[in-house]
Amino acid sequence: MTGLDLNNKAKAYLNKRLKILEKFADIKNANSILDIEIGKISEHHQKGDIFRTELNLHTGRNHYRAVCEGSDSYSSIDEAVADLARQVGRDRKKRFAMIKKGGRKLKQMLRRGFRREK
Repeated sequence: MTGLDLNNKAKAYLNKRLKILEKFADIKNANSILDIEIGKISEHHQKGDIFRTELNLHTGRNHYRAVCEGSDSYSSIDEAVADLARQVGRDRKKRFAMIKKGGRKLKQMLRRGFRREK
């Protein structure tokens, strides 16, 4: 946390929001690392988007990053977690689509008896 002390309520809120990411299998891996940075942009500004949340997720095969700013720490946390979940979900869908595509190709090859198309 940069320039900001989170109370227990804010920490509990952050943990609750991060539970959304647990549904993805890669994140449950022991090699996954999630770096969290929450803080104020500067002490000078008093209103506007002054809170910043940065989430860096390193899984075994991919790296994801979400940086969001908001008028309060809760809104910046919400945006960052939603952005990170969107990125992880998109890559997960791509990976499953490739697996399905490979399965279709294999099934076609088995039906044809490994003959080449002319």
